[in-house]
Amino acid sequence: MPKTHPKPKSLSRNSALAVAPRPDWSAAALACAGLLLTLYLLLGRGEGDLLGCPVGGGCDLVQRSRWSTFFGLPLAGIGAVMYAAILVVAIYGKAAAQRPQLILLVSGTGFGISLYLGLVTWRELGVLCPYCLVSLGLLGILAGLALWRCGIRTGVWSAALGCVLALAVAALMHHQHAGLERVFSGPEDPYLKGLARHLEASDAKFFGASWCPHCQQQKVLFGAAAKFLPYVECSPNGPRAPQATDCLAHNITGYPTWIVAERLYPTLLSIEKLARLTGYQAPGYSD
Repeated sequence: MPKTHPKPKSLSRNSALAVAPRPDWSAAALACAGLLLTLYLLLGRGEGDLLGCPVGGGCDLVQRSRWSTFFGLPLAGIGAVMYAAILVVAIYGKAAAQRPQLILLVSGTGFGISLYLGLVTWRELGVLCPYCLVSLGLLGILAGLALWRCGIRTGVWSAALGCVLALAVAALMHHQHAGLERVFSGPEDPYLKGLARHLEASDAKFFGASWCPHCQQQKVLFGAAAKFLPYVECSPNGPRAPQATDCLAHNITGYPTWIVAERLYPTLLSIEKLARLTGYQAPGYSD
């Protein structure tokens, strides 16, 4: 009976290596550049004076605006996660046929979101963020490269799904900011209304800007009673225009800033601290 010899292990290993797809180094390089960019924006968030984008510049204003977060999460961090996912798929993705489709799905979604944010910040703030435009370009190149590699017939479904996801995120962002209007139009809390009126009576001042997310958070603490706050709008003509006279006179450099009992507090203050600083105690209320 003839003997059968087992196949050498080296041959099976070589055949496995021949089947395994090679990394997509061009997509990996683009994703790596985007990852470094978004991490730089994330780590420099709130610090100001980023390289090539000084305080008061487009990136700084966008980074400090309410459009820089998505339900409390910094968009730069979300972008970093998307670029990291593309990088992993480009280098370690085992299914060569599906790799371009996955990259197209993620990059197409990111491109749609970035385009929406660019249009919104231009309309709301009147500025463009150079770093955001670079990220938009990187995502566009990644999506175009992936579509070219998988073909239009194959990639159209990934592109369509990416558009749907981008539209869904844009709708959620719109709902997020529209929700603030509902907070301010609801019923007034008697204690918060009394505190807001007491702040005004005690000559306290709340300096802020319409595009400042922390100023919005400060107002949200008061809900519908926020309209009674001694609020001073420092940026009535947009973030690139000069400050209002009252803000210049008090040397306001950041938002929100409170002046209580002639003392300056350049930060968001809690309800409890505002009540304590002004000695407010509503009838029938105890700590």
